[in-house]
Amino acid sequence: MGMLPAIDLSDMGVVRVGERRIRVTPMEWEIICLMARRPGEFIHRERMMQSLYGLRSDPPNIEVLSVHLCHLRKRLKDSGVAIGNRFNFGWYLKPE
Repeated sequence: MGMLPAIDLSDMGVVRVGERRIRVTPMEWEIICLMARRPGEFIHRERMMQSLYGLRSDPPNIEVLSVHLCHLRKRLKDSGVAIGNRFNFGWYLKPE
């Protein structure tokens, strides 16, 4: 596995990978910020749900999170960064 390129998250709503600027939704930005804190490490799906939605009495189901991740994967395509997963466990950032 190669090295993960540097990811710049200093502007909310924008992910910079090298010279590439990728606009993302606020939820996608929160997701990649969470994963970028620990690149290469799995983030368990329950931990991600809790980090993103806190202790809300009405959090969305896991499929909503899966849709956000699907959109984020498409936006990151060909950037050098990808989102890996392990079924029913969680997700992680990896080199593309």
